[in-house]
Amino acid sequence: MSAKWLKPVDHFDVEQWDRVYTTRAGGDFVFRRGVELAKEISYRVSSPGEVWLDVGCGTGHLAAMLSRTGRSVIGVDHDPTMIDYAKRRFLNEHSTNELNFIAADACNLPFGNETVDGVVATSLAGCLSFPERFFQETYRVLCRGGYAVMTFTNRDSSLLKINSYLRKIMPPTGGLKDNNFSFRLYQDKRLAKDLKRNGFTVIEVSYYSFFLNWGDRLLPPASWAVRAESLKNSKIQRRLGRNFIVLMQKI
Repeated sequence: MSAKWLKPVDHFDVEQWDRVYTTRAGGDFVFRRGVELAKEISYRVSSPGEVWLDVGCGTGHLAAMLSRTGRSVIGVDHDPTMIDYAKRRFLNEHSTNELNFIAADACNLPFGNETVDGVVATSLAGCLSFPERFFQETYRVLCRGGYAVMTFTNRDSSLLKINSYLRKIMPPTGGLKDNNFSFRLYQDKRLAKDLKRNGFTVIEVSYYSFFLNWGDRLLPPASWAVRAESLKNSKIQRRLGRNFIVLMQKI
């Protein structure tokens, strides 16, 4: 497998996860940026009326964003507490008519073969005990020509290693980014082989999270970190970017 083995986190606190989007604290930028990029890519490769799954949807913010663009979106999360929150938060909005949420296991999706046009999953792959099962399920439910968009934490990132050290020596703030989560780390080239073995064609890989953070402090600021995403040197991107996002297709 492409991942470093760790016992992954199983549950997140709903209120903490919601604050990633509602308070927009600096230290949570890594989570928000992954969602922003996933929305941009999903929007680019999809059309209004298509059916998309947001697997590991959490509090439902990305699913709601995609629904507002005319896609029919189903948010899926294994935690019923997250699903209950997402329903209360978003299902009464007039702008999200084609939106629903269900509690289900990412590795056993309750959908038929080739029944959805796209799958998006942010901050999920690092939390799964058996990510290959999720890749297989994603391939199964996707229609031919359908796309999947997923984010991963980059095992080769020097910035990630430095930031892990900072977490150990700096006092925690109690925020989501300071919790001592266990998560899987992925190497892009090995991951590409895993995805190919499961039937996918990798279309593009993009790196992000070019910053260090302790508490809510970012170095460099978020705007500079976003600019760094346009670096042309792929070796530098791979060595620095703490995260990467993959666009893949079922041919």
